[in-house]
Amino acid sequence: MKKTLLPLIVILLFFPLFSGCIGDFKLPSLFGSEESKFVGTWKSKYNTITFFDDGTGAVSVILSNLKMYWEIKNGKLVITYAEGGDVDVYNYQFLDDNSLKLVNTANGITAIYQKVS
Repeated sequence: MKKTLLPLIVILLFFPLFSGCIGDFKLPSLFGSEESKFVGTWKSKYNTITFFDDGTGAVSVILSNLKMYWEIKNGKLVITYAEGGDVDVYNYQFLDDNSLKLVNTANGITAIYQKVS
């Protein structure tokens, strides 16, 4: 009885000391550093794009909010829309930490986005 009680007492005494460290623990992102730069909400004068770190997101245009999936493939941003499966491919350039330039490879339309969150 004493042999099983001692380890239990030790655990109970030290658990509060280590439990404070658990709150700071975060799971690593599924993406590398380049992809992690996209995560957040970006606004241009035409629309707003939100990139989540699980590869999902949304494009908000006027009154529409379109669910999408995104990835970096062959050095390009690839956005696949959940409804309909349409795909847009963009060349991208981070102008600074809070500015993103996207150029649609199909039509050459360029937009500059500012990070808002």
